[in-house]
Amino acid sequence: MTKRIAIVSDMVPPSWGGGIASSHYHLSRVLKKNGHEVRAFACFDQSPRWLVRFIRRANSLAFRFLDRGKAAYQFADILLRAWGAFRLNGALSRFRPDIIILPDHGAPGLFIRPLTGCRRVMIAHHNPLRFLDLPLIEPHSALDARLAMRLEDRVL
Repeated sequence: MTKRIAIVSDMVPPSWGGGIASSHYHLSRVLKKNGHEVRAFACFDQSPRWLVRFIRRANSLAFRFLDRGKAAYQFADILLRAWGAFRLNGALSRFRPDIIILPDHGAPGLFIRPLTGCRRVMIAHHNPLRFLDLPLIEPHSALDARLAMRLEDRVL
């Protein structure tokens, strides 16, 4: 049975960054090849540059006081995807998918409204906690990682 499937990703098509955009791009190709109507939606590359700079600076400033001397960007990644995810709500409503496939990274599912009759599937391949206490890289903020994990888990 043919399904209408919406795939939410960081950027479409993938042009830089990690494996989430690439994996969701290849997933969309496989699903199309198997006869489904698939449309990919980007939630990160829609953010205006001024907003990206503002959120990154505000996050750096906040964590300079909250967890001094530690790298902190996981929570900022969630805030940076909020703009694009909110904007996707109209396009997703018009597409009327049977299934929405969401990434865990950046938790865009927090900002996408549930659609009647639409199943939400989250693909989990991000884990901010994996960077904690690694001896060969700069120290990462446990507070930042736990906050991001809590928000990503809420989508589940």
